[in-house]
Amino acid sequence: MTEQKFLQDLEKKLWTSANKLLPSLDAAVYKHVVLGMVFVKYVSDSFETRRQELMAAFRDPENDYYLGEDSDDFIEEELENRDYYTEKNVFWVPAAARWQYIHIYFICSIKQMIVRYNNLQYLNKDNQ
Repeated sequence: MTEQKFLQDLEKKLWTSANKLLPSLDAAVYKHVVLGMVFVKYVSDSFETRRQELMAAFRDPENDYYLGEDSDDFIEEELENRDYYTEKNVFWVPAAARWQYIHIYFICSIKQMIVRYNNLQYLNKDNQ
């Protein structure tokens, strides 16, 4: 089974499971999950936009936030300073709660499932 076929089958199974659960969940409960994910995506995007603004400011000699030449390590440290975000009313998002981290973790989990599935297929094939 190819990876693409596996992902399509997995998607079908997940949608089928979600559709089975949906009638048993009250809309008031279901909305918390969906709205929670929308909120995380929104604050992560706002955070990332501010982070890019700060990175440009730290490297721009004309900006008050300029940190000097060859200051990449210091820039990375300063980008994790909560005050730069809250001063512009942007939510501070810890690294483990950022959308990028959540997305990568989810993708890695799926890839691990594919590897495990393939390993089980080889085990099954070798023991027939």
